[in-house]
Amino acid sequence: MPPPKGNYGPPQDPQEMYPMKPMYNDNGPPPQTQQPYAIEQVVVQSVGPKPPNNLIISLVSMLCNPIFGAMAFLFSRMSDKAYKLGHTDLARRYGRFAMITAVIGICITAVIGIIAAIVNAAYLGGIGGYR
Repeated sequence: MPPPKGNYGPPQDPQEMYPMKPMYNDNGPPPQTQQPYAIEQVVVQSVGPKPPNNLIISLVSMLCNPIFGAMAFLFSRMSDKAYKLGHTDLARRYGRFAMITAVIGICITAVIGIIAAIVNAAYLGGIGGYR
């Protein structure tokens, strides 16, 4: 489609079309309306010693009882992550959960082993063989 017919003059200078206005008048810059702000002081507390995460006992528990061992392992890793983020109390709590869960898993496995040994001795004639 061709452009419409008409009398088009030479292109105008952009500075003539949009003249620059001064940012402030002859009296200087405008008064400051923003209130002064206070500088906040940040105090960084040093993180204490790393609490035990009980990783070794959770791995041993994983060999004895995979369900409770896996839970103990997860609590142990969560303890490490909490310590890296600076939450020492939370890391200590997760480490304690890891130990408790691992001990419960080992105890459950020991009880099941004792019950299995008693059942084997009572019903199957003991270690010597079958009746």
